[in-house]
Amino acid sequence: MGRAHTQPADPPEGASTKPGPVAFTFIATASAAKLAARVGGRAGRPFEVERTWLDTFDWRLWNQGLALEVDRGPALNSATLRSTGDHRVHWVQRDGEVPVCAEDLPPGPWRRSLAGVLGIRALVPVGSEQVQKTEIVCADGEGKTVATLMWERVGSRPDQGQGRERPAPRPVARVRLIPARGYDRTARELAALLVEHAGLVPETAHPLEQAATHGLRPGQDPGKLRLVLAPGMRADDALRHMLSTLFAVMGANEPWLASAPDTEFLHDYRVALRRSRSVLKQARGILPQEALDEWRPALRDLQVRTNAHRDLDVFLLEFDGYRAAVPQVGEGDLEPLRDLLLRHRRVEHAALVSYLDSEEHRSLLARYRAFLSSRAGQDRPVSDGSTPDETRPVDAVAAGRIRRAHRRLLRSGAAIGDASPAEPLHELRISGKELRYLLELYGSLYDRAVLGGVVRELKALQDNLGEFQDCEIHAQRLHEYASELRATADVPTSSLMAVALVAQVFIDRQAQARAAFAGRFTAFASRHNVRLLDRMLTKGGGPG
Repeated sequence: MGRAHTQPADPPEGASTKPGPVAFTFIATASAAKLAARVGGRAGRPFEVERTWLDTFDWRLWNQGLALEVDRGPALNSATLRSTGDHRVHWVQRDGEVPVCAEDLPPGPWRRSLAGVLGIRALVPVGSEQVQKTEIVCADGEGKTVATLMWERVGSRPDQGQGRERPAPRPVARVRLIPARGYDRTARELAALLVEHAGLVPETAHPLEQAATHGLRPGQDPGKLRLVLAPGMRADDALRHMLSTLFAVMGANEPWLASAPDTEFLHDYRVALRRSRSVLKQARGILPQEALDEWRPALRDLQVRTNAHRDLDVFLLEFDGYRAAVPQVGEGDLEPLRDLLLRHRRVEHAALVSYLDSEEHRSLLARYRAFLSSRAGQDRPVSDGSTPDETRPVDAVAAGRIRRAHRRLLRSGAAIGDASPAEPLHELRISGKELRYLLELYGSLYDRAVLGGVVRELKALQDNLGEFQDCEIHAQRLHEYASELRATADVPTSSLMAVALVAQVFIDRQAQARAAFAGRFTAFASRHNVRLLDRMLTKGGGPG
């Protein structure tokens, strides 16, 4: 079950997605008092704050031109949402709880807009710095504020991320120019004045780019696969590179699994784990058989430990959809089901956290890391005959494996008729997922536009097969939960009936997905798509 994964929406109206042509951040050598005198501004009293930058782990705010900074200190506690280009303030929340999700933001249009940006992801710390700040108010001849200069002496806290301690850099003075509403032109003139007459040096980087912690880089999703393979690369080197890259994605997400700010950390961890298993499944003849015999079952067992947890995450993520699907039930009739799901999830979460903190798991990670790096800087051992493809060019090997997976998918799908049972469709979904992973893992070898078209058609088939299987699992589990609730004396009959109605919704949806399968598979298996894949592999990856 993995259908509750969302992507960020369009940028909220008013967000600046690109920095303007005029700099709004500067490096200063002058003190706040001297700077205020040079621009004819009024400097406030300096004060110390500990600043934490918040964003989702995949940088959904940053990618929409926004940055959320939380300042805490003796004289100030505030959360401020700004544009990354000109530091313009969109809203300020003072002396309140630090927001974690969109619902924690102040009521109004920005909360509604950001709910679409954040989706199901939580806000987590992505950067930190110690700041001594002084506000310099700049006014026009009528005494109206046209801009604020934020003079900040900055020192980043040591970064403990990724197992490496980064020493804090030497503090610098940074000045941020924040235009008042309606005074953009004046602010631009002031920006030129700051450079020409106040001796400030424009800084192109946003402050968060220096303050980012945990090995993070603004805008770069740690959970996204970034894999570049060179044509002609040895096949075994390519596979180890794949596995190492996927292991890094797992490592980026695993530290968050215990606190679980949102469900996507476990989701991305599992995707990297499944992709790793797919690589190992396709590694016969490339990596030593003894290694495959060890790590295929080891990674399978690790994934099994996360299955129930993820299933419950999906149930809870889709719970509001249950209510919408059966509007005829009473207001609180489904609450006993929610309570049951939450209890089960707490149990599964505790079990997963306990395992992740165990010596067994730490040993597994250490041994797997050693396996992945075993050839680094070492002479290659003489092949024992179990790896005839290890020295072949990766593009040739990739083409052969993708073709075989594609033929298997076409052959299995063509054998499914209207009277076929559910099991062949479940098996076809697994075959489709394996082909999808192959295309994604070897994707850098092929034309991106053509690959996108091939993957798009495959994804449409996968969505249909996923809907079919997920609806079946939902209906089955709901009946199981209803039986569990029935054994509880204080659960009313109306709640049991409500759960049964929701289960029927999924049964109906599964039937609809089954009816749509033939058309979806026919579209995927069309002559055009088959030729498209063949031309892509022949041109980019060789005949195989």
